Amino acid sequence: MYRIILGALALSVAPTAHAQMGSGGGGERGIMATADANKDGLVSRDEYRASRSAKFGRLDRNGDGAVSKEDYARLAKVRPEAAQKLDTLITEPDKNKDGKVTRAEYDAMPMPMFERADTDGDGSVDKVEMAAAQAQTKAMMDAR
Repeated sequence: MYRIILGALALSVAPTAHAQMGSGGGGERGIMATADANKDGLVSRDEYRASRSAKFGRLDRNGDGAVSKEDYARLAKVRPEAAQKLDTLITEPDKNKDGKVTRAEYDAMPMPMFERADTDGDGSVDKVEMAAAQAQTKAMMDAR
């Protein structure tokens, strides 16, 4: 469970493309796989943004409308080094520097995974582009 929390928060709140690439089926990679709301075989920028936004509630574990240290207090007790990394990841999207990432701050984050996957720059990711992005992600994760 702690890995799920760590992975989801790290992948969804991380400001860098590298951190957002994800692992397993969660995080940004999971969003890419499930974001095709109209089932046309393409993930548009708007579909991606909406799918990512829908994940916010799972990150806001205590339901206070923001992602903060309080959402992973148990993790901090068990894996303090992981909690410290999450604190660092919250810093970039936390534009007002209150120690919390609100839904508005979360939704305003850049979408480097989408931008990297959209290799032809047409504003949508097709199955070929998605497969290539997932292969790239797997290679990055395997290299770690």
